[in-house]
Amino acid sequence: MEPADDVNTAEDTLTRAIAFREKLARRNDAIHVARASGVVGT
Repeated sequence: MEPADDVNTAEDTLTRAIAFREKLARRNDAIHVARASGVVGT
């Protein structure tokens, strides 16, 4: 039986979690670069 359209499967949840983690990692990297270059205060 297929889940209803509005029900998130475990795979969907994991996919979103991984994408969110990658987005946070890129943001964190950008902040580190900005701080190292003196663009953003510490």
